[in-house]
Amino acid sequence: MRLADVPRVLIDVDGVVGDLMGGFCLYIGERYGHTIDSSMITAYHIVDSPLLKEIHEKIDLNRVLDEFLRIEDVYQLYVEPIDGAVDSIIEIANRTEAAFLTATMPNAPEAFVSKSRWLKALVGNIPVISCPSKQKHWVKADFLVEDRYDTVLAFEAVGGQGLLIKQPWNDFPGRPRLDWYDVVRSIFDR
Repeated sequence: MRLADVPRVLIDVDGVVGDLMGGFCLYIGERYGHTIDSSMITAYHIVDSPLLKEIHEKIDLNRVLDEFLRIEDVYQLYVEPIDGAVDSIIEIANRTEAAFLTATMPNAPEAFVSKSRWLKALVGNIPVISCPSKQKHWVKADFLVEDRYDTVLAFEAVGGQGLLIKQPWNDFPGRPRLDWYDVVRSIFDR
């Protein structure tokens, strides 16, 4: 039985818990010799980032991203936690019904195994749910911690509260973007 005063919190993974794009930038440098920084990724679809246009003309960034995500143990090898994420998630999990809600990667489904093991090593046995990004709002919860503003808006349209983690690709006018400290305050200081 669920206690009414215990909120349900869903937490996206890529760009929220783990710096997947930072790892991708490292991989591009190692494998292809191009130096890029995750701050250059200013659009959710990396090929739409103006600062990466020149590199995309030389190498297909979508293909390289799929290649990167197919690396066995990609999360363990390349992905670092976002500042403040681990301690905040542990606090949230201790005080709420928490689960990770991560996008299905149709071009690299094997990444889910690496991602799940990485999460377990970071924060323990918090459930991991995988579904397409455009369907995350169908999973019932009180809060969704997310880096995509379109997903946050869809979640809020069905009655939840979206908490948008600050990233270079999600600057949405009039929308506060949060760090993990602000996320914890938003959930518990109501």
